Amino acid sequence: MRKAREEDIKKIHEIYMAPEVNPFMNFDIVSVEKFAPILQEFIHDLWIWEEEDIIGVLALTRMKNRRSHVLFLSKFALSPNFAGQGFGKKIINQVISDAKSSGIKKVELMVEEDNQGAIEFYKKLGFVVEGKSAHSICRDGEMIDDYYMGMVL
Repeated sequence: MRKAREEDIKKIHEIYMAPEVNPFMNFDIVSVEKFAPILQEFIHDLWIWEEEDIIGVLALTRMKNRRSHVLFLSKFALSPNFAGQGFGKKIINQVISDAKSSGIKKVELMVEEDNQGAIEFYKKLGFVVEGKSAHSICRDGEMIDDYYMGMVL
C-alpha cells in the first residue's frame, strides 16, 4: 500500500466512476477534469493498493484529540476488474494490522444502508453496526441512511 499521487488521478477516477462503484461514493459521476479538484480535497488521506495495476483506493484518517485512538476508513473502492477475488479482504486486513501496530484502538467507517454487499463484507471481517444516521445521503433525489460501523482492535 502506498500514498496516492497526482499521477494516479486517471486510475482513481476510473475506479470511483465505475457504474458498480459510484452509487456508493459521495460524489457524482463527472469527467476526470471535474474530478481533479474534488480529489484535491482528500488526496492527503488517500492510499492505493497496487499489484501491477491499481486495484483499490481508500482514505484513512486518524482522528484527533480524544479520538486519536480511532482510524476512520472511507472512500474504499476496488477496481471492478478485481472484485470478488479476495483483494478487499486483503486490503482491509492490512489496514487493521497496520492500525494495531501504530497504536490505533478502533477502526470506524460509514456504509450506505442499501449497500448490503459492503455491510456483509465488513461484518465478516468483524465490524459491527454501531448506529445509523438518517437521511444523510441524497442520491438521485432519494434520501438514504448511513450505518456507522466499527471494530475495536
